[in-house]
Amino acid sequence: MNWANYVGIPFADHGSSAEGVDCWGLVRLVLAAEKGWQLPSYGEGYDKASNQPQVTDCIVNGLAQGWDRVSEHVEGALVIFRMAGKPWHVGLVVAADRFLHAPSGEPSCVERLSSPRWINRIEGFYVRRD
Repeated sequence: MNWANYVGIPFADHGSSAEGVDCWGLVRLVLAAEKGWQLPSYGEGYDKASNQPQVTDCIVNGLAQGWDRVSEHVEGALVIFRMAGKPWHVGLVVAADRFLHAPSGEPSCVERLSSPRWINRIEGFYVRRD
C-alpha cells in the first residue's frame, strides 16, 4: 500500500477525494485506490464529523456490515478509536505501529498507534469480511 500518497490531504466534512477528506472519507479513498474496494459513504448518517452521536452510530452500524474484529493490527485493517468514551474516529493501519488518519480540522497524517495520544483510545482493529 502506497500510503505516503495520502498524507497532507486537507480535512473536509464528508470529503473523500484528494481535495479534502474526513476520517472515513480517507479510508474510502485509500481502499478504493489501493484495493479497488467501493465502500459506502455513510454520509447520510451524520451532518459533520464533530457530531459524536451520529458518527458513533455510523461506525457501529458500518462495522456490523462487513467487518470482522481481529486481535492484532495488520496492514490495511481499520483501527477504531474511542473519543469521549465512544467509537468516534477511524484510521487505517499502514505499517507496524503506524496508522493513517484525518484528524478533525487537520491534514491527513501518519501517527504511531503506541503514542500516548492514541494507545488508550483504541477500541479495536477490523478487517473486511470476504
